[in-house]
Parts: sequence; structure tokens; C-alpha cells
Amino acid sequence: MKQSQSKLSQSDAKLYLNLMWSLQFYVSQKYSIASDLENFLAYAKADFDIRKEARDTLFANRDIIPEYADKNPDGFCEDHLSIVRSWENFINGPFIVERLTKKYAVFINDDHVFGVLCLRDDWKEVIRSAYKLPFHAETTILPFKDKIIYDGILTLTGARISTDLALRFEDTYLDAKYDKRIITSFNPAVCAEAAFLKTEKPALEAVA
Repeated sequence: MKQSQSKLSQSDAKLYLNLMWSLQFYVSQKYSIASDLENFLAYAKADFDIRKEARDTLFANRDIIPEYADKNPDGFCEDHLSIVRSWENFINGPFIVERLTKKYAVFINDDHVFGVLCLRDDWKEVIRSAYKLPFHAETTILPFKDKIIYDGILTLTGARISTDLALRFEDTYLDAKYDKRIITSFNPAVCAEAAFLKTEKPALEAVA
């Protein structure tokens, strides 16, 4: 069966989850969210509310990421730690999920348009019929190798988007597509539009 272009490969999805669970487990221990858990594999099976609290704490405290990478409590190799360190560039929502394409979901934040991959499932399985595109969503996007993914939790927020506003978001997407400004990687060597991260990320998050 042909691998979907809009999600990570099975091996990359497994790697992402192991790294993120390890990082969130570290957060859960540091902030006494789930101090009774023995390791990140146990954390992965914990109640959603526990994992959600650790996840929210992580994305409210960016400095935890280099601290975790320096300590490397689960003994990951340097290549894998470099992935974790890249997560310091995460961007919190809100976003507009404008459409799904064969290659990615289109996320809009202000005038920036991102091509975001899903994790283990296809976007059409994650975004079901209850989610009428486009819609407001709370999530966090972050780099994974030379791709952009969402962290795994996507929450529908806000009222339904009017037809006029939906057309504006469509124009934003089409303009970015025409001008080749869709950001598909946080690595400027892969995607020149990612250069904005070094200068505009704080302002972009302020929109949230």
C-alpha cells in the first residue's frame, strides 16, 4: 500500500511519539503531575487528562526543552536529541485549518500559511465530518526533521466561520500557493519562507 504523503511514516510517527512521551514524562515528574509513574512508556498509557496537563505545561515553558535534552534522562542518541531541541521553535495556535490537500493540511496563522503533516492517521480520519472546513483550531505545530507536524491534540474552537471570512482565508491560501510561500519546513535551507521564525515568531504567537 502506498504511503500517504500527508502523514509521517510509521517509523517516524513511532519515533516522534517516543520522544514526545519521554519529554512530557520529564515534565510530569518535574511539576509533580504524575509522580507515581515509572517511565515514559507508563506515561503513554496514562489518562488523557494527565497527558494533557503535562503537554500544556510543556508548551507554556519553552525552556524545559533544552533542559531535558541536556539531561537526556532516557539515553537517546544525539540525532534524536537534535529533533527534540528543534522543538524549541514550536508555535502555539490558534490556527485556521483551511483545507486538506494530498500533501498536508493547510494551517493559517495571521498571514503565514503552513503545510502540516498528520502523525499516524490520515488527516481525513482526524478531521471528521463534524469539522466543517475551514475552522478555528487550538493546537501546537513543531518541526520534525524537515517537516512540520502538529503535536497530536487538535481542538475545534470558536464559532462557525462565515462565508465571507472563509473566502478571505481561501484567498490567503491561494496567494501563498501562487507565490510559493507555503511553509512546509522550519528549516530555511529546505523552505526559504521559514526564515521568518528567527524574527517574527514572538509576534506571531502574540496573535494567539
